[in-house]
Amino acid sequence: MANNDVTVRQRPVYITGHKNPDTDSVCAAITYANLKNKIYGDNYIACRAGRLNEETQFVLSYFDVDEPPYIKDVRARLRDIDFRQVDAANPGDPIKDAGTRMYDSNVTTLCVTENEKVVGTITMSDIVETYMQIRDPEFLAKSEAYVGSIVEALDGALIVGDSEKRITSGRVVIATSETNLSHIETSTINDGKESSTINDGKETSTIIDGKEISTGGENKTKSAISEGDVVIVAENEAIEKVIESKASCIIICGVGASIPSSVIDTAKERGMQLITTPHELFIAANLITQSIPVGHVMNREVPMSFKLDDFLDDVRESMASVRYKYFPVLDRFGRYIGMVSHRNLLGASKKQLILVDHNEKSQAVKGLEEAEIVEIIDHHRLGSIESSGPIFFRNQPLGSTCTIIYQMYKENGVEIDKTTAGLMVSAILSDTLILRSPTCTEVDKVAARELSKIAGIDYENYGREMFRAGAKLDEKSADEIIHLDYKIFTVDGQTIGIGQVNSMSEDELDIIREKVAPQLDETRENDKLDMIFLMLTNITERSSDIIYAGDKALTTLKRAFGQDAKDGVVRLPGVVSRKKQFLLNLVETIHA
Repeated sequence: MANNDVTVRQRPVYITGHKNPDTDSVCAAITYANLKNKIYGDNYIACRAGRLNEETQFVLSYFDVDEPPYIKDVRARLRDIDFRQVDAANPGDPIKDAGTRMYDSNVTTLCVTENEKVVGTITMSDIVETYMQIRDPEFLAKSEAYVGSIVEALDGALIVGDSEKRITSGRVVIATSETNLSHIETSTINDGKESSTINDGKETSTIIDGKEISTGGENKTKSAISEGDVVIVAENEAIEKVIESKASCIIICGVGASIPSSVIDTAKERGMQLITTPHELFIAANLITQSIPVGHVMNREVPMSFKLDDFLDDVRESMASVRYKYFPVLDRFGRYIGMVSHRNLLGASKKQLILVDHNEKSQAVKGLEEAEIVEIIDHHRLGSIESSGPIFFRNQPLGSTCTIIYQMYKENGVEIDKTTAGLMVSAILSDTLILRSPTCTEVDKVAARELSKIAGIDYENYGREMFRAGAKLDEKSADEIIHLDYKIFTVDGQTIGIGQVNSMSEDELDIIREKVAPQLDETRENDKLDMIFLMLTNITERSSDIIYAGDKALTTLKRAFGQDAKDGVVRLPGVVSRKKQFLLNLVETIHA
């Protein structure tokens, strides 16, 4: 097998149940993600699409399992794409560093930050323009370049001085010596031509392109090294003269031998910065411009920025409205973490989803239409979800989605550990009302018994404890109770909401009914429903009281079950299953 040194990061696949999740929905997501990861790798992530109810919290706590992360919207976000995680520049960095970083990262822009906050940008064009426009020999002082940046730009070494010191005055001067001259010659490079000034104390002359132009007179042109100048010296013969000047910084080029100790001592005594560079004078004179700080040339106009959780559609729209090519990416605290460009958005992949315990669009997580559904595992009627292509869809008439997942563990030869068994049996007991619901099949019963043995529980006692934990509703609002185990269905163009509360106490159900009934019509309007029903199911008596709201709600109930209302309640003996009994009868009645 060929050795592959490149690790390809697999796209995460999110597994989630429906909104207003129940125990089957959450446990199915967790246990199916566990199965997929054991077979295919670790890129399957169990999620929840809503707040956990007390029953599910009890189950997770009982088996010491963390709550799955909450996923509110599955539209693609900036965090889902590979944007450029390029380190930002600092205002004090030399432009050499910024240019090198851009070249190595194959970008033309860098963000500039202070304390992790974006304060501007620098582009390759900014750097080139800086090189082209330097005419002033005081450019280092005006940009307040660091001594350390000069050393870095020249690939040099700091022999004497402080790398954190800034150059705040003086010119950049090139000094050489001639054999027959006892004076100092200073020169600057301008537009590629060397202009030198010679001063022997009597006559001032300028040498341009090798020709001497005499100006005559004593001290007519200032040519000596001034206080605070940065002097680039090419020959050892000139060092002794330069070191006696009032320069602030001396750069010695092309040094092969060690610097005389007398020069070092003098530099220390006078507080000079003494730098050596392996480059020749001409190269050093050009390279020193690269020590200019980024802050001196950067664009202080901060471009539009984006957060990791921004939706890609919103990012695209915002990008189209401005002229920038690269945009800062910030974390939720506003700290810089990278850059994004138009190109990064091209071909951005949708989030991959596996849906468990539902296949109705109205029950699914927000943004489903912009995600890629790759699988559905469910035990409900076929709903309204569409996919862009063929997918793996497993739908069986069983009492719980976790019974299907139990079968898939068996089919794939994957061992079921104690925790996984506990989650799956909890889901089966919850959905089948401790194996009492008419939706419960022999397959569910076999699975529940085997899983309870692995989990080390008595399923009958455990199931009662689980339902008691889930029945603690006294601190919840009426609207919260309605939405605890709540699903929305569309039947012949009518939108119907059905909630269910299970309890083993008739007294508790009576209290819930009195609390919730006045809220139903408001919830119906808020959820934009034609009808809403809440099943108050007594597990012990195997019956449900139905409270309702909507113009056609009571008429539909009468036709579906042949029962009239009493005090706003329709009692349905033997009806405990929302899926197989209550919804099924409603659908057949509406279709009729």
